[in-house]
Amino acid sequence: MTDWIDRIVSQSHEVALARGEAQKARISAGRAGRDRVPDPTVGFHVSTERGGEDHIVGAYISIPLPGDGRRAIADGALAQSAAASHREAAALQKVSTEAATLHQSAVAALAAWQASLAAARQLGQAADMSTRAYALGEGNLGEMLASRRLANEAQLAARVAQLDAFELRYRLLLEANRLWSTNEATR
Repeated sequence: MTDWIDRIVSQSHEVALARGEAQKARISAGRAGRDRVPDPTVGFHVSTERGGEDHIVGAYISIPLPGDGRRAIADGALAQSAAASHREAAALQKVSTEAATLHQSAVAALAAWQASLAAARQLGQAADMSTRAYALGEGNLGEMLASRRLANEAQLAARVAQLDAFELRYRLLLEANRLWSTNEATR
């Protein structure tokens, strides 16, 4: 089951989106945290005016001053990063839970199908014996028809259980991206 869950989680677009948003928020928070520290820049400026007759040379120093505004921006970015991380964890938990539920449902549906198939076979054999008994004069028509009806209903129930098992199996394969390859889907 853990292999299926891991495969479904690794293929989940919801988890990938939440993971990307959390990573973006962490990068943004890191940048906002670095902006709290003064980052001085030094520059030089050279230009010419009036067709090269005037030459201008300049230098500048820029020292941003830290303050409450930068601190508030950094704190807000940290809060957004934490919220994105929580959303990522929630998406991971949700997809993992859904994958485990789907796997357990598929396993249970397979067992239910096999049990209903065995029951249908036994009821079919009982109906055949009832038909034979009626043909030999040992049973009555009502018993034979009732046993045949029960056998048919059991066979129908087995087919429905088979369809349920197939549906859950293919949903599991689809969620795990094992139903078809990406190259086949784009053709």
